Amino acid sequence: MGLSHVLAAIAAATAPAPVAGSTYLAAGDSMTAPFQQVETYPARVATDLRRRQPRLRVRRVGCPGITAAQVVRGGGPCAYAAGSQLATAVADLRARRGKVDLVTLTVGANDVQDCVAQGDTACLRERLPAVVAEVRTIARRLRAAAGRGAALVATTYHDPFLGYWVQGRRDEARASVPVVLAFDRALEKAYRAEGWRVADVALDFRVAEFQMTGGLGGTAVPLNVEMTCRLTRACPADPAAFDVHPNARGFTRIARLVTWERGVARR
Repeated sequence: MGLSHVLAAIAAATAPAPVAGSTYLAAGDSMTAPFQQVETYPARVATDLRRRQPRLRVRRVGCPGITAAQVVRGGGPCAYAAGSQLATAVADLRARRGKVDLVTLTVGANDVQDCVAQGDTACLRERLPAVVAEVRTIARRLRAAAGRGAALVATTYHDPFLGYWVQGRRDEARASVPVVLAFDRALEKAYRAEGWRVADVALDFRVAEFQMTGGLGGTAVPLNVEMTCRLTRACPADPAAFDVHPNARGFTRIARLVTWERGVARR
């Protein structure tokens, strides 16, 4: 049994049940949006919570491809009646104030994805202050709208560009890791400063672990590469099918991490 399985089991056994008729709101980018053939982590979190609270209301406002700035100000791939994803989420939470069980947030990757893909730390340093400022604005306003008693859980990101390893692009795979980890550290600091708990996806996916203890098809690979290939869609047989998102197994692990952090927040 993996760490995420153990944490989820403990959380399920010890966390208080949601308030009757309560709400779970999921905000952010494609990691949260209901657009893929493989369901993203909020659907899996909701399924878990509904085992104890069948009347749980789920509101998903995430948008594929959206940046942190677009979440705040509007624009981007998705249209929102309130003008922006953040305004829509805030209005929804205020309307349900006192009955909000959980708010989750995953955002920022689309602001820096090209920096990560290129292993460009200078690119990240240049963009990071603006991204962090937007993320803190989102986190702060969602927290205020949700009210006391709501669990607030944000996630960090995995590194899909470790999948480049199996394409023979090993230097690029290696170069992406410190950029992802630096970005994740900045996100975690920002979220915690605004009173959110953080599900550390990079840690669970072993992003930093380059020791040659992994294996794929009988070939030795770094552990982080094996985990990336097993938990994401970043290692297809056809490189043209490369996809940065987790697969079903990966999203399930993220959901377990979120469920654990939700349980901790509500104790």
